[in-house]
Amino acid sequence: MKIKQIKLTNIGPYINENKFDFDLSDSIRRMILVGGKNGAGKTTLFKAIKTCLYGCVAYGYEAINAKYYAEVEKIINANEKLKKVGEAGVTIDLVLDDGKYDTTYTFVRQWRVAGKRITETFDTRLHIIGDTLIKVPVDTALHILGVRQVDWRHTAHNQRMLQVF
Repeated sequence: MKIKQIKLTNIGPYINENKFDFDLSDSIRRMILVGGKNGAGKTTLFKAIKTCLYGCVAYGYEAINAKYYAEVEKIINANEKLKKVGEAGVTIDLVLDDGKYDTTYTFVRQWRVAGKRITETFDTRLHIIGDTLIKVPVDTALHILGVRQVDWRHTAHNQRMLQVF
């Protein structure tokens, strides 16, 4: 599994939409280094990846709750929280190569902020051979990431998956 692209919208110091494209065609240069000054957004980038892929489970919660939304509030851009209705989100394209085809899964987690209230949406899409787009059920996407869905509100997770971040 390789990250093809990350899109941050109003996350931390990243104002509006910011894309990070990773060249997957160069088999020799397979390592990405993230560098920058203090406060540039390095840690925020990794928190955004973790939160997009795993949601509340990334913070040790089995279901979305007030403590999880407090963590989400920390990564949303400060100016966006001041708006009457603010929006933030993270989109990640992951490529799975089975040796025959490259299959791209897109994970989209978005938040809407209105005063102290935050709401979240999570969506997954599958791109097969180019631009063919299929909506993937959330439980299928969670299975790809190693997350087992217990019921529609609770998830259990293999913690080893999070140790990367």
